[in-house]
Amino acid sequence: MEVKYIERIKSPNFLGDKKLDWKLRPDVNVLSGENGSGKSTILRAVYELLTTNELGGNLHERVGDVEIQYDNKKETRFKRHDLVGTKEYFEKEATTNELYKDALNKLKDHEHYDKVAGFFVTYKQSLWTKDFSSDILKNEVNVEYVNILEQTIIESGANKAEDLNRSVLNIKIEALQFGYLDFQLDVLKQIRSNGKKNKSRTLAESYDLFVEKINAAFGETGKSIDKDENSLSFIKDRNIKISTSDLSGGEKQLLICYLTVLFQRDKQSILLLDEPETSLHFHWQKNLITDLRELNPNLQLIIATHSPGIIINGYADAVSTMDELLGKS
Repeated sequence: MEVKYIERIKSPNFLGDKKLDWKLRPDVNVLSGENGSGKSTILRAVYELLTTNELGGNLHERVGDVEIQYDNKKETRFKRHDLVGTKEYFEKEATTNELYKDALNKLKDHEHYDKVAGFFVTYKQSLWTKDFSSDILKNEVNVEYVNILEQTIIESGANKAEDLNRSVLNIKIEALQFGYLDFQLDVLKQIRSNGKKNKSRTLAESYDLFVEKINAAFGETGKSIDKDENSLSFIKDRNIKISTSDLSGGEKQLLICYLTVLFQRDKQSILLLDEPETSLHFHWQKNLITDLRELNPNLQLIIATHSPGIIINGYADAVSTMDELLGKS
């Protein structure tokens, strides 16, 4: 039986000495808690472990062993191993790091190789081993993570104004433009093949719903999607063409969330949203969960948020607090 959603996330040593236990619903899950309590850490860790089998940045210092259970009763266990000056880490690094690879070729025949390799690694790292016979989610369910923070990228030595004004949101939308074109092509292919409706709906119907949702959200500022253009662009006040880079920060954020779900094409998916309320109008926050679930009814949403607006449309019972997950209440 294929995986449809995550049923439970556990860690006996989360944030060093805390026991984490989160039972999830198949549709909507909302996590609340104070800043620094670990909400974002959980979402990032689950995404990175399921998609890369390891943790980057400072996550490896905050996350211990992790067990992820699925609705089909299968599970994946990630065991953290701290490697301080060990040949195991040395050999792991040698598979991707040219410096380590060159050193390995020179040292592997040394009579004291075990000790030499250990000394070569002089700083602490962590490795996660996955107790699982195969990639459980491969080709079964999409796992995606959206963390939207408006940040200005300042490149080293940049001296042009346009270099300073380029934002993370613009870059994300530019990347999604390719998916937008691919989706339109798939719509045309389905129409040309006289694609009969399956148990869900056609891609054209999904696209029309996406356009309806975005136009409704952007309507207050007179913007609507320009359906005559192949690339994603907008018309303002019925005749002024504007690009996605001209949208407000909140509009860009909403667009990224909706496009991400549209591109799932109604497939079984897990979307981790980290504080999506940033810069979103209260009305958009209120409709966010309902809209995303309408765009993909086969979507499990896992959201970390501070905003009551996210849950106001009937999702209060989907809320878990960090205190509850850590057994503090």
